[in-house]
Amino acid sequence: MPDYNIEQAKDLLNSEQFKEAATALNSLIGKNKENDELWYLRGLVSLKLRNYEAAHECFEHALWINKKAEYFKVKGMAHMEMYEFEEAVEQFENAVQLNKKDASTFFYIAICYMFLKNPLGKENLEKAYFLDKKKTKTLIKNFYSIFFKEGQGINQKIKSELGRKIESIST
Repeated sequence: MPDYNIEQAKDLLNSEQFKEAATALNSLIGKNKENDELWYLRGLVSLKLRNYEAAHECFEHALWINKKAEYFKVKGMAHMEMYEFEEAVEQFENAVQLNKKDASTFFYIAICYMFLKNPLGKENLEKAYFLDKKKTKTLIKNFYSIFFKEGQGINQKIKSELGRKIESIST
């Protein structure tokens, strides 16, 4: 087995060579089980491979070693992918406690609340917009593209109206 370093593992992850990245990170973790960044990266790889249970375990290891907003946030995103919105909100709220200035975390909370039909969604979307108008608009556009623009069961007139409203948001 080759002798990997963390930069090589990151390069494999960034180039979407997820199985190779997993091998590299497993090797590195075997040598240094107390490195939170290695566990976090291994969690990202598991998330990309849609191995959610392994991803959550890796993120838990990373958080046990070092509580970082980024780790809570990505754990929340893993819960979102599994449609576990209440669990996702909990992780995003943990991230907010460590970084109150990240617009994307408030955006993700807003989306979760939207799916939960909770009025706190609006409040969190407003917080995201207040913190970073441009980033929040981009996140809204991406969300629209994924969930609505190509949605088969959505009336074309409604899609067009949503698209116009998004474009009219000032940054």
